[in-house]
Amino acid sequence: QVHGGDIHNAWRIEFSNKKLFLKRNIRNKKFLEFEKYCLQNLRKYINQENLVIPEVIAYKNTKNTEILLIEWIDMKNFDQKKLGKGLAEMHLKSAESNPKMFGYPVEGFIGLTDQKKGWENNWVDCFLKLRITPQLSLLNSNVIDKETLNKVEEKIKLELINHKPINTLVHGDLWSGNIGVEQSGKGVIFDPASWWADNEVDTA
Repeated sequence: QVHGGDIHNAWRIEFSNKKLFLKRNIRNKKFLEFEKYCLQNLRKYINQENLVIPEVIAYKNTKNTEILLIEWIDMKNFDQKKLGKGLAEMHLKSAESNPKMFGYPVEGFIGLTDQKKGWENNWVDCFLKLRITPQLSLLNSNVIDKETLNKVEEKIKLELINHKPINTLVHGDLWSGNIGVEQSGKGVIFDPASWWADNEVDTA
């Protein structure tokens, strides 16, 4: 068994010539189906000379128990130059596909929190309607009242109104726990929460 995450159970499976990574989710939300979708989507845009994203081997959902089988990647502490370059290449290549809209076609998750699906023509509307406002709505009205909520939304609009984002397919939950460097020095990213967004979502 592999420990470290607090959402799923996970195991490393070893054969004589191959290692696999097995994740199991027993919640009634399809976290692993979303992860599978994101991994497969992100892999379309990577330069494998610099960046590795685990390949999906299989996915199964039976009676609200999800199983996701992906390739195992041995990682070590190493120079992250190729990780940074590979991420930039992924952003550029996905932007070159000329996405017209911001958002994502499927319901998703960041951690245990829902990520709304949907599409918007501009970044401000997408950021507010699909991400910030749903997050704020989770707060108790004693914590943040309607007036304050409106002020926050107006402030965000004001800050972003003249911003010209590069629309890319982002990892979406990029932090030290979801990245690594494999044995040859290539960067590795995993556990995504992808969407088509301002590329600064990943560099923030």
